Amino acid sequence: LLDGVFTTFRIQQLPSGNITGKTAGETFQISLEAVDGNGNIDPTFNGKAVITSNATLGTGGGATANFSNGILASHTISITSAGTGRFITATNQAGTETGQSNTFVVSPAAASVATSEISANPDMILNNGSSTSAISVQLKDAFGNNLTTGGNTVTMTTTAGTLGSVTNNNNGTYSATLTSSLF
Repeated sequence: LLDGVFTTFRIQQLPSGNITGKTAGETFQISLEAVDGNGNIDPTFNGKAVITSNATLGTGGGATANFSNGILASHTISITSAGTGRFITATNQAGTETGQSNTFVVSPAAASVATSEISANPDMILNNGSSTSAISVQLKDAFGNNLTTGGNTVTMTTTAGTLGSVTNNNNGTYSATLTSSLF
């Protein structure tokens, strides 16, 4: 351990402590500290850090502002890719020192009509009044993350044939059966 020599960055959520679970696209503030091998702030560091993540950063990636006496008091971050085990990394822009936050979960944001997907299996059926197709909707948030829980209201309509009632599969997907019309 090197006392008084900058060796790593400490990354914390403001006001202090570990980064807690987030929703995709949610902005939050972190603080960064240049610390020595004993965890003491090195007041001689006044450079910049480069922020990266094992997830997709919506905001806050790249070079930070300059530190002041070993501290960057606030930096805004958002992560747009949902998942577990997410973390943020800070690397000295002018050196090799790095630091990593704790791991945290990023949950999908609210469902978006623009990115949700609908599929049919089979995608073509006979026009005989009895052929059926399984229709599925995968809800996604605005960032393309699959929703993984149920509880949304999904309405399906058709211009030909009839649709059965919509089933909430409690995993972000919804299904119904389309029965062909008779022409």
